[in-house]
Amino acid sequence: MVISEGTIKTEGAGPVSGFRSRREAVIARAEVVILFVALIKTVAGIYQVKALPGNLLPSDKVIPLATGSVVAAGSCLVLTVLCFFRKTLIMHVAFVLAIVGLVLVKVLLHID
Repeated sequence: MVISEGTIKTEGAGPVSGFRSRREAVIARAEVVILFVALIKTVAGIYQVKALPGNLLPSDKVIPLATGSVVAAGSCLVLTVLCFFRKTLIMHVAFVLAIVGLVLVKVLLHID
């Protein structure tokens, strides 16, 4: 790897802008943070359901929240592993698929 005049040249590849790789790294990290926030929100939703009077957990409230938390947790794991291997393009695709999955869980399971 050779660094000269603001570009990074890797063996077997053309010049890559240092700015572009930094920008993609920041975007990739933001994607991980967003999914962790979604995970925290879905797990917190289960505790909100627990606070209902009577301490009975209705399955129609728990199943959608548990499904959403599984989707968010799996997505966080995938994005974190991809981040370690610096696969930002695949991370962007996985992030979009995770968001689509969370929206589908919300729509199909009717979470209020």
